[in-house]
Amino acid sequence: MGDEYALTLMVLRHGTAGDSAASDGYGVLYVLTELGTGRRLMRSWVQPQLWRRVRSAVENDRALDARVRDAFLATSTGEVPMHPHRLLRHPVTTAEDRLHLAVDSLMELQDLDTSYRLAIRDDIEVALALEPIKPAVRCPTLYCGASEGRGEAAEQNSMYLPRLNTTGTLRLPGAASVRVSGLASFEHKWGSSWHRSTRSTRALDFTALRVALHLDDGYDVLGMPSACCGPATDGQLGADSRAVIVAPDGTVSTHPCTWRTETSTISLVSLRDYPTCGELSIAEADLTLTIRTVTDRQEIMVPSPGWVAWTGPARAQGTLGEHAVTGVGHLEALPSNTLTDFAHHMRRISVLVRTEAALVYPGTEDDAPGALARLTGIGEDGGPALDAGSQQRLRTVLEAPVRHLLDNAGHTWRSYALVAAMCMLNCDPEPHRTLCAVPEILHTASLIIDDIEDAAPLRRGRPAAHRRFGLPLTLNAANAAYFTFDPLLQRLPDLPDHTRLRLYQLCLSALRAGHAGQALDIAGHHDALADAVGTGDCEPLLQRVRTVHRLKSGMPLRRLVEAAAVLTGADERLVRAVGEYFEAVGTSYQISDDIADLRGVAPADRSATAPAKVPAEDLINGKITLPVAHALARLSPSDRDTLASALRTGTSPAIAQELAGRIVASGAVTACLGESRNLVERSWQPLDDLLPPTLHKALCRALGWYASQHESERAAAT
Repeated sequence: MGDEYALTLMVLRHGTAGDSAASDGYGVLYVLTELGTGRRLMRSWVQPQLWRRVRSAVENDRALDARVRDAFLATSTGEVPMHPHRLLRHPVTTAEDRLHLAVDSLMELQDLDTSYRLAIRDDIEVALALEPIKPAVRCPTLYCGASEGRGEAAEQNSMYLPRLNTTGTLRLPGAASVRVSGLASFEHKWGSSWHRSTRSTRALDFTALRVALHLDDGYDVLGMPSACCGPATDGQLGADSRAVIVAPDGTVSTHPCTWRTETSTISLVSLRDYPTCGELSIAEADLTLTIRTVTDRQEIMVPSPGWVAWTGPARAQGTLGEHAVTGVGHLEALPSNTLTDFAHHMRRISVLVRTEAALVYPGTEDDAPGALARLTGIGEDGGPALDAGSQQRLRTVLEAPVRHLLDNAGHTWRSYALVAAMCMLNCDPEPHRTLCAVPEILHTASLIIDDIEDAAPLRRGRPAAHRRFGLPLTLNAANAAYFTFDPLLQRLPDLPDHTRLRLYQLCLSALRAGHAGQALDIAGHHDALADAVGTGDCEPLLQRVRTVHRLKSGMPLRRLVEAAAVLTGADERLVRAVGEYFEAVGTSYQISDDIADLRGVAPADRSATAPAKVPAEDLINGKITLPVAHALARLSPSDRDTLASALRTGTSPAIAQELAGRIVASGAVTACLGESRNLVERSWQPLDDLLPPTLHKALCRALGWYASQHESERAAAT
């Protein structure tokens, strides 16, 4: 049996009524999948006219998070599309009386009366003759263009050729041409826009599946489950699912259908959840099919404000009436793509973080012995394993305090930063998926110990771990968690020894820097407080606090992102630039935390009504933060004395909140925000100069703005 392949070709055309054909914008995207191995080749070409319309749609999209919108527009300057899309410079030619579309020398599709001819001449070469076996079918097709808060969807015109015999030749890169044959389907949509040129903040998003199947008994099925949803919550708000069945003799029937996802996969690139197996049921036709994708790696980047979709080959088996049927075909999945809330988008990675963290913290009995071996190193080398009683006890004393926070995820933006940086450096993060758990576990360990040292009662809206499990056990569990980067790094694919050594060095450097910053933070800055109060010169005090922030938060993130950059094969200049930027991001976020403490740290879940930490907790404990240091330079001498006195001895919650109000009124918070923004902006420019425009470059830019602005936005909202 020869090799099997699946080819998906999309041609996009976007114009405006009344414009000349020359102003239309075209895009071409194809995906070739080798069914035996799952290997894919994807290419996307975009004309400048189409890219201008994409930018215009983003610019006028009020439903999109402002940071993401602004970062996209700042990154995708001019008419050059973002990678992986390539610029299609030459015009597209069409015929007036029949389908004849020629996209430069890249692609040609022609209606030859009784058949169609398709040619692709690029990294692959395709020459196919497609002969319709059944006549075209007019199909109901929904899209999201009119969703403005009511869950409505607009209808496009769609003609569907359900089954075509296909013969021709295929040439893969570096190989000779081979003869191919098979089945195909062809759909032409027109009418409404494939996206809205403007959207309000009330706009709903749209999710849809499209399952096109050729059954072995001659039936063809086009299933189109779809739904409107709230992009900020991913909640489904309404559904309209239909299916078209074309019998062997060409008879057409349309029915309601239902879809039930059985298994799915989350893309580390987009954090979207895609079905990999599901059941399509058409009750009126007594048809039930289980549909499985051929490979879990079928996500594509689309040249539109929709960013990503899922498209690729699928296989089906089930029953039609009393008869068993099988089939082959194609599955497309359009997820909710609107990033209404960038923080919500980043938190989606928490599911993947918990999955990877389960390698050492399973949270269930399923893999307890293996996980404990990875966590403790006992039994990994073939030596004596732990007895059953010790295994259970270790799960209680080493795992439970850490899971207490891991299961109550925070913003998880550090893990997101690591993955986004790899994507920005044009590296597929999927083979290195286990790495995404490292920042969150190390951060969790530092939070647990920080809460012990600060005697903090709350963390993320629930009792701090040491309040739940006791100080000695919690302290030991958190210290053990610092070593978990070792078993996680061991799970990475085969790496050269020098690369693996570099990763270990960077992780250890992150830990050393974090502990140095924590040491300075615990020691405090009260020896510099007297000079600041007496002279009003707070610069030495400010420098001390900045150093703590850089060591505690900036340097650990920098080293971990540099480890990710090393995995991508980036050169040293780029590793350094990426590291410096994310050091600034981490430091900036710590400044935001100082500001947040004045009001009470906001919960990751915005629907929560209570703060995740006690308001003004740092002031209660007499801790000198960056807003405090800035305030000392701005307050009157008497107010400086009052604040300094409270800092030396600690104070009550009521007095601490009153002092927090004075600090905000002094302009100290404004000064902190300005310092934070400038830090991120300065570090971005060298990195910007080294990298081409990509979506993840824009998202990393938005992450810097999030780190430096999110607390000021929260203050404005309240």
